[in-house]
Amino acid sequence: MAYILEITSAALRQAKKLPKNVRQAIVQKSEGLSKNPLIGEKLRGKYSFLRSFHFSFKGTQYRVIYETDHRLKKIYVRLVDSRENLYRNLDKMKLKPLS
Repeated sequence: MAYILEITSAALRQAKKLPKNVRQAIVQKSEGLSKNPLIGEKLRGKYSFLRSFHFSFKGTQYRVIYETDHRLKKIYVRLVDSRENLYRNLDKMKLKPLS
């Protein structure tokens, strides 16, 4: 059974700052998450409840940071950003597990 992808309001605000063609690539590349939510790499430390899906677009590395609720079969996208800004923005958001 496929998982449902939901994007949080914070992730949506961050994604809107990215160029339109990058946003389209994110949507296209992220479709695989609904079929295999464990495809992303598990983060460590204080972000161990999150996973990171990596992809490249026109030479820039991007990350989709997400949390999975296996009970509800949902994937919550928490942040979409380039690799170089990722942890700085995660720290600013002060994320806690949703479930």
